[in-house]
Amino acid sequence: MRNAVVFATNKKCFELARHAATSFILTQSQFQDVYIFCHTLLPNPKDRLIKVGEEYGIRVHMEPISDPYFEKLHSVGYLRKIVQHLKLKSLETISHAYDRVLFVDCDILFYEQISLDKVDLEGFPIGATYDIAVSSGITGPDFLQNCRKNNRSPHYFNSGFMLFDCARWDGNSREKYIELLNKHQVTCDYLGECPHNDQCIYNLLFENNWKKLPLNFNMQACAKFTDRWTEAPVRHYQGDNKFLPARPWRADAREILLMRRIREALGYNDFWHLPLSIMFRLNRLRNRRNAERTNQAIAQLEQMYSQPNAML
Repeated sequence: MRNAVVFATNKKCFELARHAATSFILTQSQFQDVYIFCHTLLPNPKDRLIKVGEEYGIRVHMEPISDPYFEKLHSVGYLRKIVQHLKLKSLETISHAYDRVLFVDCDILFYEQISLDKVDLEGFPIGATYDIAVSSGITGPDFLQNCRKNNRSPHYFNSGFMLFDCARWDGNSREKYIELLNKHQVTCDYLGECPHNDQCIYNLLFENNWKKLPLNFNMQACAKFTDRWTEAPVRHYQGDNKFLPARPWRADAREILLMRRIREALGYNDFWHLPLSIMFRLNRLRNRRNAERTNQAIAQLEQMYSQPNAML
């Protein structure tokens, strides 16, 4: 089975992408290729990341990417961000050459092997994980109400981690995506005033047609300060607080140790000797109520795994 992992980034998030890709190379052994598609940035053909990939037997491709259609929409203020919508372009570019393509956001770190080549997608075109904060109602009660009102499935995934079965990639996906994008700009069936850009569109595109992957494959930042975050093989640093720049009150010992490995692999000779988790543990104590709420939300979502996607 030929597998590739894809990152789409821009100049602002390029360093995040390099670190995320390095974490993938250091921990995942069943993928042959890593792609970093760069918007508004000309990649360095001698980037140290390419050498890191060679050391682990993985080919790293760093290529520019653009899409005239989405560029035009952005120029007239129709889209706030382009790079999220370039996920589709990047998948179209390489899907013919692979059995599976994993698309991940640039603010994700891999800590352990998760053996995605062994995941049975059960005939679904993609596998993904629930968006914890939205699906559970942490971000607000309107989500479930809107799903009932608009006859939408409440089984809503996070678009930052999507595993595609290329044999089931629909050649008409681009046209369908654009149609849904245009409708979504008028109103969002899930969230009303929607901040997610591409995420709701992907949920509409694959509604009732996605494999539910374990939450640990994409443990999102709302779970920080919980045991689930501590143990997760994959962490998604959503929001404003990423893993770069380093902040001791946001990084536990596990993150600090992984980042040391990443920085050393990329050739940096810098700090990454923060006090191991002392400030983080104090911050975790301060956030214990939020952690309890998130644990309840996760338990609620895990009960939904046995339900059919269309169930309201």
